[in-house]
Amino acid sequence: MGIMIGREETHLLEPTFRSLEKQEFKDFEFILADCLYTERTFPYKPSFPVQHLNVQSPLLDAGYVDSITPKNMGAKAAEGGLLIFIDDCSEFPDPEWLDKIYQNSLQDRWVSSLGVYYEAGKPKPVDGAKLDTGTYSPDSASREQKWSEVHSNGEFVRDSRYKALEDNNASELSRLPGNCFYGYTAVPKKAFVAVNGYNQALAGVLAFEDNDLGLRLERAYGRRVYISKDIWHIEHWHREVNKRFLVHTNNLVKCAYGLSLWNEVHGYTRVNEHRWTMEMLNHARANLCPSRCFNYKRCLGERLAGQFYHDSPELDFWLKSYSLISQ
Repeated sequence: MGIMIGREETHLLEPTFRSLEKQEFKDFEFILADCLYTERTFPYKPSFPVQHLNVQSPLLDAGYVDSITPKNMGAKAAEGGLLIFIDDCSEFPDPEWLDKIYQNSLQDRWVSSLGVYYEAGKPKPVDGAKLDTGTYSPDSASREQKWSEVHSNGEFVRDSRYKALEDNNASELSRLPGNCFYGYTAVPKKAFVAVNGYNQALAGVLAFEDNDLGLRLERAYGRRVYISKDIWHIEHWHREVNKRFLVHTNNLVKCAYGLSLWNEVHGYTRVNEHRWTMEMLNHARANLCPSRCFNYKRCLGERLAGQFYHDSPELDFWLKSYSLISQ
């Protein structure tokens, strides 16, 4: 099952639809969890079933990002026993891609597909050049800089986890810790439900929700995430996504890492069962962040965590909106 976020004019669905139609494994459904919903027909109608969900988020309406609510809604609507969260404008060159993931799931191996980035139909090199088309990131220059820290000029932009395979000289499956749970990772719906899905407290920040889910799944089930050089996919760069969905217009209200640490130190596997309070946030500010966060000093100096460390109307709004979403 795939979960996609966005509309046709925002995200490109046809390449993904066409590629999935070529898969030898046919027993799947596609769920489009749509934050910008309108009644419509798809320009390209796939042969497999598609559920089109209308996602409502008070955070989005107020100018904050929210990729968590649609994922949880999509997972809840899924009828199958295995979930795979994928993105748009993707391709799966191996027609056995889905079948390999499914067969591994029968052995309690939750495979995470490795991504290779393409631009203009070819693997994208790290060369410092500007992208020809729009990107997922509102700041493509900073993203290029981040790539240069992982890849050398001339190398192709690909999933950072490839390095784990190379370091371990692995030719087959390699097991990874829970924080290596990225998009395109399979997880049994039964396990997803057991930890109560994605952490709604992280809505409002476009980062770390996959890692947080993987860490909680690891605490509940042990290490089950695997990667293989033979299970990979293509992600194509395309025009910018709708800014209402991904680019926040208000200050970020919290630190996703700090909220995930709260669950870790308490040994929690389930989330979305309590409302965050100022008392809990103050405890995190005073204890968890200074002692556990590698980015704490820079975070305070540059206020990269937005209003997480400052009492503010933004923080108050987040506390209220989160309580509404999690009900």
